[in-house]
Amino acid sequence: MNQRIIPTDAGSDGEANRRPEQHDPVRVWFTKGISFWAALSTILVKAQPNSVLEFGGGRSTTFLADYVEDFGKVGITIEQSDVWHKKIKDDLKFMAVKNYAVHHVPVTATPMGPAWYDFAEVSRLIGDRTFDMVFVDGPVGEGRRNPHGQEIIAKAARKARLIIVDDVHRGPNLRFFSTLTHGFAREGTFFCCYRQNLIALAAAAEWIPVVRDTFQFLNLPYEHHFADAASMLEAR
Repeated sequence: MNQRIIPTDAGSDGEANRRPEQHDPVRVWFTKGISFWAALSTILVKAQPNSVLEFGGGRSTTFLADYVEDFGKVGITIEQSDVWHKKIKDDLKFMAVKNYAVHHVPVTATPMGPAWYDFAEVSRLIGDRTFDMVFVDGPVGEGRRNPHGQEIIAKAARKARLIIVDDVHRGPNLRFFSTLTHGFAREGTFFCCYRQNLIALAAAAEWIPVVRDTFQFLNLPYEHHFADAASMLEAR
């Protein structure tokens, strides 16, 4: 397996409410910290999802793409900012990643709810496919509340074995995570803190030991219940 360098300055990660183009993609973003990225990489290698779908590109995309490239899997990232899209594409070129798809899909006004990625373009890109892993970290701002957008994500995640939703300290994101993962066991739900944010993971039964053991080995604190995670966040 070839060893590629993952640029350390990649990653919008969508946690801020500002427009994505207001983030400077040449600044170094430490966001979730090296422990989380190490955990994500380990989980990918051990769980071996055959397909990955990400909404909202950033630093996470480099780790997803690195896995997809090394193991011959399928991966798609949808990113709303042309600035971030270019940054991610440049990073993947630097990493010699050739088989991971990153698409620039702007957000557009919708008849119902806040602006979301262009519906027709997202439908063209993912069609009726389902994905083993779905990572939701976009669009930034209010867009994740769009009901039709949520339906599109839920359809793509209907057979997912691992679902990750960032910024679940915000009520709408937490509710959407709960909707996406209603069929997952409680012991398969993991809430992790970084800075003043919460990210949530839900693993199918066969992947629970992989996630649990990875977090414990890396000494990455987690909680199975949101209330406990919120208390952990307040104590930081």
